[in-house]
Amino acid sequence: MATAPIAFHLDSNGNPILALRIGTIVNAAVTSSSAESSLPTSAKIIEIASNVDCWLKIGAAGQAVSNSTGFFFPKGTAIYSVDEDQVAIQYIQDTVAGRISVVELY
Repeated sequence: MATAPIAFHLDSNGNPILALRIGTIVNAAVTSSSAESSLPTSAKIIEIASNVDCWLKIGAAGQAVSNSTGFFFPKGTAIYSVDEDQVAIQYIQDTVAGRISVVELY
């Protein structure tokens, strides 16, 4: 499913202001066990930040993630667009435990 375009605010000349606002924030521990957090139902763009290397999966709820089923997410931040059917994020540590934040941007 394609997601609807984001409606940016306009400046006084009618040009889009290319800045995003912070919405719902999910903070969680990344450990040696696969864990899951729900994405905000209205999320179209999310920023993921982690203080450790980890493995992620973004999609349907109720899935476990491992280093063979997810994608490697190195320590740091990245911004992703999500489709309507992507309702959860699963995460597991690579070698050490840490923290992850998932922020809805709009």
